[in-house]
This record gives sequence, C-alpha cells and structure tokens, in this order.
Amino acid sequence: MEAGYAPFNWSQQTDENNALPIQGQNSYAGGYDVQIAKKVADGLGKKLVIVQTKWDGLAPALQSGK
Repeated sequence: MEAGYAPFNWSQQTDENNALPIQGQNSYAGGYDVQIAKKVADGLGKKLVIVQTKWDGLAPALQSGK
C-alpha cells in the first residue's frame, strides 16, 4: 500500500491507534485499509506484512508475485 491517503491509509512514526509496522522502515501504517487488511489476514490465519509501494508500482509488484 502507498500509505499516503488518509483516512484510507497513511504512515506515522508510532504504533498508536492500532497502526502496524511497515516492512523495512521505522514507521507504521494506519487507517481504514490497514484495519481491513488485518481482519482479512487474521481470518485467513496469515500474518499481515505491510510493504510501502508507490501507486505506479502496485500492478508490477502484484504481477511479479510480491
């Protein structure tokens, strides 16, 4: 996720308000998209890993299996 479009998703410096760590960074992602992704992952019995990706990189990342 891009983590730049509040209230859907954004990045922040702390884990307050149930924000989750962004992989490879010293920041956290918060927002509606993060909470929905967490519920889906929990329902599937998977660990949610948030990777900050620019909008232009989302489709190529999916196509490459990331």
